[in-house]
Amino acid sequence: MQQPKCFIDLHGKKIIEYSIEKFCKIVDFVIIATPQKDEEIFKKTNEIAKEYTREGKTKAKEIIVIHGGETRWESFLKALRTVQSLQPKGDDIIVEHDGARPLFSEKLLKKAINLAKKMGSAVPFITPYETVRTVREIKKSFSRAEKGSGKIYLFEDEIDRTKVALIQTPQAFKYEVIEKAIVFHSKYRKKLEGLGFTDLAGLIFSSNQKVFGINGERENIKITYFEDLKIAERIISFLP
Repeated sequence: MQQPKCFIDLHGKKIIEYSIEKFCKIVDFVIIATPQKDEEIFKKTNEIAKEYTREGKTKAKEIIVIHGGETRWESFLKALRTVQSLQPKGDDIIVEHDGARPLFSEKLLKKAINLAKKMGSAVPFITPYETVRTVREIKKSFSRAEKGSGKIYLFEDEIDRTKVALIQTPQAFKYEVIEKAIVFHSKYRKKLEGLGFTDLAGLIFSSNQKVFGINGERENIKITYFEDLKIAERIISFLP
C-alpha cells in the first residue's frame, strides 16, 4: 500500500471516515493524528473534519487534526498532549483508536466507554481459532535466490489459545489511570517517547495497573495488507 492506509477508498469512503463518523456520534472531542511531515494528508484530513462540522454530521464539540509522530506511539503521545490542553478531569474517558480498524461498531465503542467509567479501563479483544505455538527461526534461506521466501522455523511450545488475547481498539481509559501511568514512569526517569508501546493498554499495564478486557468483534479487522481490503469489502457488504 503506497499511500497511508487510512486514506485508501473502501466501499465509497476513505477508511478513516468510518471511524470519524462513529466517534463523532458519541464523544465530545475527536483528535486525529496524521502521518508525520505529510502535509497533503494533513490538509485532506482537515477538509474531512470541516465537512463533518459544516454539514452537521457530528455531535462532537470539536474535531482537532494534528501532525503525528514517526511511530504510532509517538502519534499517541502528541494526541495525549492535545487532550491535556483541554484540561480533562480525572474521571473523563479517553479513547484511543487505530484508524486502520474501520469496521468496529458503535455498540463496541459505547461498551468500552461504559466499562471504563466503572472499572477505569476497557480493552476489546478476541481469542484465536487456530492452534498457537511459539516459533524460532533456524535458517534464513536455502540460497541467495530465495531471498525473503526461504526462511525455516522450528515449532516449540503450544500455547493455550483460550489464554491468548488478540488486542483491538477502540480502547477506553479514565484520564486518571493514564496520569498514574505517566507518573509511574516519571519516577524512574523514563521518557515516554522512548517506551515504544504499540497501544495505550501497554502503557497502563506496564505501570502495574489492572487492564480490563471486553469481548471484541471478529469483523473489527486491522487493514494492513491489500488482502485485508478485500476482506473488509466483503464484511461491509453483509453489514446492516
